[in-house]
Amino acid sequence: MRVDDEATQEVVQLSVKSTKLSAEVVTDVLKWFLKSKDDDSQFKSKSGKVDMETLHKEAGSVKFLPHEMDKKEVEMISKEFKKYDVMFAVDKVNDGKFVLAFAAKNEQSIEHAMKQVIKKQDLDIRKQKVDERKNTINKVKQKSQDRTPDNEGKTKEKEHEKHRSRQDVGR
Repeated sequence: MRVDDEATQEVVQLSVKSTKLSAEVVTDVLKWFLKSKDDDSQFKSKSGKVDMETLHKEAGSVKFLPHEMDKKEVEMISKEFKKYDVMFAVDKVNDGKFVLAFAAKNEQSIEHAMKQVIKKQDLDIRKQKVDERKNTINKVKQKSQDRTPDNEGKTKEKEHEKHRSRQDVGR
């Protein structure tokens, strides 16, 4: 029985040592990870706006939007691409015109981001049309108020005054 007790003790000691070693290894790895995270970490996946060279290196497969766009459009698309972790680059073509290149880990994120951009543009266009209609209605209302019977007398008086002042100047 003495051999069994010694063997059991050795097994227990080995398991305790291995547990301590495992704990030390885990703490060392965690310390290393936290330290490297503060630096430019290799664990970060790039997304958002990058330069064209980085985009080609990181993504490999790069796609371009088919038309040139102005700064406002680029800002709108950039905002959505950042939201959905799409890596993109903006390249200036000529005065005020830009081309957008992009890549993402999956096609669905690009597709979803573009759908959101289209929805927002559609909403902006609708808002502009509503504002234009409101302005037109207000102008029509203003003109109709100017032609009310109350104002009609005032308008005639003003015309008579102008006519009198012209006659006085002519004398």
